[in-house]
Amino acid sequence: MIHIPLIFHMPNQHEGKALMVNAEQIDIAPTLLDILGLKIPAWMEGESLKEAMEQSPVRNRPKFR
Repeated sequence: MIHIPLIFHMPNQHEGKALMVNAEQIDIAPTLLDILGLKIPAWMEGESLKEAMEQSPVRNRPKFR
């Protein structure tokens, strides 16, 4: 397992925030679509991290199935 930082800069964001949430590369596309207000296709795997970026504390579920 490799830990790779994922950095998003949201509009009007002035401070950084570190999230300790399990995520995978497959979550990037749904996150970007959700941030842009676009519908996430049903066939797309992964889940949006937008909620995790907007709220605290964040639930941290296992990602391995």
